[in-house]
Amino acid sequence: MRLPVCEFDVRTGTLCPKCEPLISSGALSPEDLRAMRELLEAELQFPQLKTAEYVKTIRASGIFFVLLRYYADLRQFKFRLERHLSQRLGAQVNVIEYAGSVNALLEQLLKPARVTGISRVWLPDGTEQLLVKVDKMSSVTIGIDRVTDVLKALRGIEVVIEEAG
Repeated sequence: MRLPVCEFDVRTGTLCPKCEPLISSGALSPEDLRAMRELLEAELQFPQLKTAEYVKTIRASGIFFVLLRYYADLRQFKFRLERHLSQRLGAQVNVIEYAGSVNALLEQLLKPARVTGISRVWLPDGTEQLLVKVDKMSSVTIGIDRVTDVLKALRGIEVVIEEAG
């Protein structure tokens, strides 16, 4: 698995001078290090993780969202990996395939609800807001607040989710 820090640092919990600025600057958190350690240990059980790249872990309302880039088929082992990480981290874990676009990320977070439209609004203060329309708000399994929290933490974008009418 490709990591943003040295594998030795993740396994020992002590950061080298090269990796220390990532934590002190806030680019990575202690939760990131904990998730990376568990993912490295999970490589023995899930050899497909060797081709993955770690991106970020976000904790929103007690759920860990682990974002990974995959170069293999994720669907074959995603559920088992989530269950394994949930047991190891002591909280619910959602593994999300990180694609560069916000639209692809939204579709994964809002499953099984279907995204019917996305509008990008630029506010007078220069910030960006996404207006997302879904077919059924009640079918968003992780909750609307968690979806907005994840996107705010990851991209700094305010999201408003509404049911398509």
